[in-house]
Order: sequence, then structure tokens, then C-alpha cells
Amino acid sequence: MGAVCSRPPLDTNGDIGGTSDGPGDSAPFVEELQLASALETHLGAFWKSENQDDYFVCEREFGGRRGHALFCVFDGHGTNGKKVAGIARNKLPQALLSAIDEQIKSNADSRSGESGDAAAADAKDTSAAPATSSETGDVAGKADSLSGVNFELALVSAFLVVQSTLKDSRLDCSCSGATASVAYFVGNDLYVANVGDSRVVLGQALGSKTRRGRAPAGKYSPMTLTRDHRLSLKDEFERCQNAGARIQPKKIHGVFVGEKRLWLKDLEVPGLVVTRSLGDTLAATIGCSAVPEVTRRRINANARHHLILASDGVWDVLSNEEVVDTCSSAATPESAVAAIRDASLDRWEQNAMSDNITVLLVKVLGAAARDE
Repeated sequence: MGAVCSRPPLDTNGDIGGTSDGPGDSAPFVEELQLASALETHLGAFWKSENQDDYFVCEREFGGRRGHALFCVFDGHGTNGKKVAGIARNKLPQALLSAIDEQIKSNADSRSGESGDAAAADAKDTSAAPATSSETGDVAGKADSLSGVNFELALVSAFLVVQSTLKDSRLDCSCSGATASVAYFVGNDLYVANVGDSRVVLGQALGSKTRRGRAPAGKYSPMTLTRDHRLSLKDEFERCQNAGARIQPKKIHGVFVGEKRLWLKDLEVPGLVVTRSLGDTLAATIGCSAVPEVTRRRINANARHHLILASDGVWDVLSNEEVVDTCSSAATPESAVAAIRDASLDRWEQNAMSDNITVLLVKVLGAAARDE
């Protein structure tokens, strides 16, 4: 379960593909970040049949590009939730690379058309000297190939490709789906996309680095980078209501219990808590959306950061502050995620309940060394 890589993904036998631009490609970023990650995933309780959480980790050279890194957490639900999360893990990174490549090709075609018009005009001027290969070579093309890419749009496209794949598959996704939280580093630009309630939180140390290059000790400030897509959000509630959803808690022995859910008008299905997800084709007819909310944030390489992606098996029992404080006090990323896993398990046990637990920590170590 899950996929982890620290090298450029290869385009072999259907694996996550690289691009024609190759590893020499450079994105429009200020600084390349040095990252370290660690992950823990747990069934949640011995009596649960399976862990429906999944993940994808590529902490450097995602798609063969320096400064690019991709981190994903998926939380499946329903009878086929584990399979939905697995399909999302396999398809979304590939779909993201394809969406970026399509924009690169479109931008190149556009520039080629403009160059053709300019060349035709220059041909009328006999004094114009022909361009040499060193002036218009591949190196310049590679350096500029990502300058016009809209990464927010590419992420949205990737999510919709996954949704289309699920709808067209033989897998029954009518009442099964998965949440998805994605963090994509392009240099020191961080793009975050999510559907559902697998939250992404950024912990940033208060204060900056000293002259010796070490940040002073201090409390980390948590910043939530995603919204939990549930019916407690007014705009999410209204969208689903306008789409025809019946919105109310689950009824047990004639009594409403728990938080509000999505139901068909005349049937006791699907009873979905989240208002955005991958799969859940029945809920999609009453407002549940696969379109992610995407945000971008510039990361300061001179400040210490902890980025945490986790399923609701963590966030339903631990606060943002508790999770970020655990990361800041742990000696290593590995000990941090292990501590968060154990704290989540203890809290679920205290409540005599359980859920699958997945926590992915990405630690920003500063600016990466530049090759001359």
C-alpha cells in the first residue's frame, strides 16, 4: 500500500512518467528547498477489516524536475474505499504530470506560432541574420518551459481525471470514495489541493535564523491550509442543498444521531459526511464534488517549517496545535509521526472508537545547495 520515491519517476510499464524536458528543466522558483519526510499508517483497531488509507510520496525530482516534490494522503470510505484510494494513488500523480505537459506543449505551440509570424516579417528584411543553434537551443527552451504553467489548473485537472477514471471503471463507486490531500512543491512555492477532510496543516517556527544559520528555539504556529469539506461549512451546505440533497444526521431508532449527512430525497443512501471526494458517484448527483480547493503559499527557506498531511483519523481526535507541537518537540521526523500515531490511537481508545490513521510529515530543512 502506498508509494514512496526519492528519485525521478520513470515512464516504464505504466509507472508515473517523466517528461520530454527531462531533469534539466527548471521552474520559476526563487529557491529550491531541501525536504525530509516520514510517514506512519495504522489500521486503527485490531477488529477493523482493512486500512483504507493510502499515500504517495516523492520528496525530490518529481517528474524528473529539480525542486519538484509531491506528497499525497488518501482516505477511502465505503465498501470499495480501499480500492478507490489505491486508484487515486496510482492515477493522480500521473495525471498531474500529464496536465503539466499539456500546458507546456500548448505554450510551446503558441510561442512557435508567434515566432513563425516574426520570422515571416524578418524574411522581408534581407539585413536580418539567421539565428544560430546556440541562440535558440534546447537549453533556453528547457529553462522557460515551465514559466507559463498554471499549477493550480493542473492540479484541478488531475483530480477530475481521477474522477473520470473511477466513473469509467468497473469498480462500484456509487457509495464508495476517498478524500485526497495533495501538497506539491515547485521550488519554494507550495501548492495544496484537497477534497474531503484529510487536512493539511503548516507549522512555522516563530522567529528567523540567526547569523550562525540556526533558528532560535520557540513555539511553532499552526496554520490550516485546507478546509474540512463537511456540511458545517455554509457554502458547501448550500451547494449540496441546491443540488437536491436531503441534509440531516443519521436516524437510529427514530432519533437523529451525529453530524449532518448527504441523502437522496427519497432513499436512505448514501449518508455521506464529506461534501467533496473522489468516487461517490451517487453523492455526486446531489452536490458532492470532485473539484479540489487549491491554494498557493511561498515558503521562506530561512524559517523552520513542518507540513503535516493526515487523514481524519488524526484530526478528529487531535487538535492542530497538538500535532504541530508534537512535530516541533520530536528529535526526528520518524519519531514525530510515530508519536502522533500513538497519541491518536490512545485518544480513540479513550473514546471507545477507532479509525484508520495516516500521518505524513514533511520537514523543510532550508534551501538546497545549488550546483554551479
